[in-house]
Amino acid sequence: TDPKVASTKFGLDTTLSFTDGAATGSMVLTKAETAHVAVEDDSTPTKLAAAGTDRLAVTVVAAAASRLKVTGTASQTAGASKDVTVTAYDTYGNVATGYEGSKSVTFSGAGVSPAPAGAAATGPTVGSTAFGTGMSLTFTAGVTTGTMVLTKAETAHVAATAGSLSTA
Repeated sequence: TDPKVASTKFGLDTTLSFTDGAATGSMVLTKAETAHVAVEDDSTPTKLAAAGTDRLAVTVVAAAASRLKVTGTASQTAGASKDVTVTAYDTYGNVATGYEGSKSVTFSGAGVSPAPAGAAATGPTVGSTAFGTGMSLTFTAGVTTGTMVLTKAETAHVAATAGSLSTA
């Protein structure tokens, strides 16, 4: 979502009414960063608030987590372990750094390997917890990692769910 003032995207002309030399407008910022907001008045040949202390410094923090994303290496040998990362994002695509602490995460999307004669089938795990079963992972600044073992030779689309949050 583009930053806006009075429902107009930054960089486009908007009209604000001044009273006693001041105007107020509603501003919407969505990128988690320190934004330095400047204004200019096109009716004068000199740009106003071009630099320095005339700019408004706004620290924008991420909104609440709205979805999860699972990342890791694109290939894995059956039975080998690989690190997998789960990151919480807000609606605007920022890492939801306020998503903290222990969360029950359930993984899905990988199949169970066929069992050899006389043996039990082996399923995928994260941290020795079977896919489909919630496990406790600790998020720090919106990110956690775990060790994943996939056992079936396939293209797996690994997903994660934690409460109301899930992968897209």
